[in-house]
Amino acid sequence: MDPLLRPIVERNGMMFGFGMAATGEPDTARVRVTVLQFPEAAAARSAAIEAEAAGFSSAPKANAPVTLDWYPDAKAHWRQDVPALDAALARGNYLIVVNATRPEPNLAALQELTKRAIAAQLPLLDQLPPLSVRDMRQQEFDPQGMLRRALHSGEDLAPNFDREAVFTARGFRHVAVEPELWRRLIVVGGIDAVARTSGGGLVARARNDKAAGAVLNELRGTGRQAAEAPPGVPDAFCVETGSATERFTCTVRSGRYVAQVASGQLQDAHQRAAAQFALLVNSGWT
Repeated sequence: MDPLLRPIVERNGMMFGFGMAATGEPDTARVRVTVLQFPEAAAARSAAIEAEAAGFSSAPKANAPVTLDWYPDAKAHWRQDVPALDAALARGNYLIVVNATRPEPNLAALQELTKRAIAAQLPLLDQLPPLSVRDMRQQEFDPQGMLRRALHSGEDLAPNFDREAVFTARGFRHVAVEPELWRRLIVVGGIDAVARTSGGGLVARARNDKAAGAVLNELRGTGRQAAEAPPGVPDAFCVETGSATERFTCTVRSGRYVAQVASGQLQDAHQRAAAQFALLVNSGWT
């Protein structure tokens, strides 16, 4: 987290948050959106005011205040010499922080980028009731049984954002190594949930059996160097990825589920693929 922002959100009781950045081609616009939840709306409003003040005062001679005509409550400023625009806006218990940059000092373009980012974010937050501290402690680890279907070849079996977690389709696009590939896969397969496990494992749930087959075919056609398929596992295939620790990735399917396993050795990848396939076949759930 931005060192300027951290003490402010801690002082106001931030509970959790997520940040994501995206950019176009090299030397074009970049937008980063961070969403933080607080215990109450007053804390979010206080954090928004303090965050803007801290950002502005970090370079008072270079920064200039900015308004966003769609969002009069937003606090914003920009730097012409960077050039970048920073904005903070409270929405109920949530704080939205947007940082937009461009290669040229175009304030109107930066304002437009910022407003578009906020416009995309607000409806999503309006659909997400804030959690209380008690709600946070009572969240289920695997409510849809996705991790129970997944092969755990590592040792980390506790909730971990990087290695042991379940995502909605939108959430997984934020963390996928190949976001554009997964954007296509989600559309092709109607994928609504993805589990990621330690040891390079992954299980995705498609709309139905036919859609899962379409996801498998899409993955098969990504153009990677083919490796020997795991014996005795129908429809499965393996590829070489170039990674030292996860050189081989094998993909299997059963019903509406598509799964991937990875290993540095082909024989081990084959064994993991067979074990993952058996887990899917024997899960007995829809």
